[in-house]
This record gives sequence, C-alpha cells and structure tokens, in this order.
Amino acid sequence: MWPFKKVAAVSPIAVAPTPEMVAEAKANPGGWVYQIAGSFGPTDHIPPEFIKGAFKVDERGNITGEFQANPKYRGEP
Repeated sequence: MWPFKKVAAVSPIAVAPTPEMVAEAKANPGGWVYQIAGSFGPTDHIPPEFIKGAFKVDERGNITGEFQANPKYRGEP
C-alpha cells in the first residue's frame, strides 16, 4: 500500500533497477519497491523525508517502469 498521497504525474524509471530492487520486486508481486536515501536496516523506522519514491511492481514480480515520487523527500542525508 502506498503511504503517501498521490501526485499528479507518474515518472518513468530514470535508471535501471539494481539487482537488489529486482529481488525485492520478485518477493513482493503486486506491490511497490521503495527507493531509500541513506542507510537503514530492515527493521529501522524510515522517516518519510528519506524515501525518494517507489517503483510499481506487477503481479509477476517485475518492476513495471513506473516511479511514484515522494513529495516529502528532502534530498540525500
């Protein structure tokens, strides 16, 4: 589930997904893969301003090419 309100535009992926993003997408079909700024552990709370946005994942676990930017993102830590 997307935790931020939707913005008007959906951006294409600017860079190729990393191997980690592809693995995360395969583990979460039909969901979102988040792009995070900074270093956080798997159980750490991530403040919204450190989430760049999310890549949409289809039902087969593939990144679709759509990126939803986070309007609360404030840049690299």
